Amino acid sequence: MTAPVQVVIVALSVWARDRSTLYALGAAQAAMMLCGVVLEECIQTIYTTNKTGDAEADASVNDALLPGQGLNRTQVRRRAYRTAAATLIIAWVSYGLIWYVLGAQFMR
Repeated sequence: MTAPVQVVIVALSVWARDRSTLYALGAAQAAMMLCGVVLEECIQTIYTTNKTGDAEADASVNDALLPGQGLNRTQVRRRAYRTAAATLIIAWVSYGLIWYVLGAQFMR
């Protein structure tokens, strides 16, 4: 909750007074925080699918990850890698846009 407020405070310190800009910066920071939650879930899934054990444990892990999907560990892990990569790119773009707007406001 505090990270979007902090970005808005930084924007106010560089004389950004447009409400829509402040709302957009706060929303972009909140989106970055949600990307972090998704990345943590992807890392947990990758960690869980990398565990080795007997066949019964493997089946219970697959059922816990995606019940009823019938995917094996490799497919689940690959999906988690793709999701993590896409989410990380979205987070980096959001980060870049936030600081681009702050820099532009500062230079203005």
